[in-house]
Amino acid sequence: GRRRLQILKALADPLHHYSKFSTGNAQTLSSAADSLNITGSKNVNRNITDTSQGKNKTREALLAFHRQHYRPNNMTVVIVGPQTLDTLQEWVAPRFAAIADRDEKPRDSMTDIEKLIDDAASDAPKDSFGEATPAYNPAFKPELQGGSWPVLLTTLPLRSVRKLILNFPLPSVRS
Repeated sequence: GRRRLQILKALADPLHHYSKFSTGNAQTLSSAADSLNITGSKNVNRNITDTSQGKNKTREALLAFHRQHYRPNNMTVVIVGPQTLDTLQEWVAPRFAAIADRDEKPRDSMTDIEKLIDDAASDAPKDSFGEATPAYNPAFKPELQGGSWPVLLTTLPLRSVRKLILNFPLPSVRS
């Protein structure tokens, strides 16, 4: 699960979006609060916390991310059921119509943490349907793992389990 994901992220190209932080819990967020860095392909590496107020700044960064990205125009609602389309719409529309849209803040009125979140979000690869296929940029490259593949990765499980997982990095199938 999560431990294996973190190992894979550590093996990935540090400038690739796959290697960025994506999961955690109270313990990992507390320890990350001392030195929370966001590194991207633009070589952004800015510290948003200090040791005295790490938890407050981590919370502020999470709230800034929420304000910027959890907006109705970034959401899609999918509902499936045997009911008629009118019935489904009657059930769903009132629940989601109450979500207030927020206008995007101009960059000059953003806090430092909001600018950091904005920079990190704009660093994500453009990979939406309807857009041109992005250039192939694999997260895993032979030169990062000593120059040769395949790579055998073994981990010590926390409980008795036998599992074989094979990963094959493939280019995009979109053309």
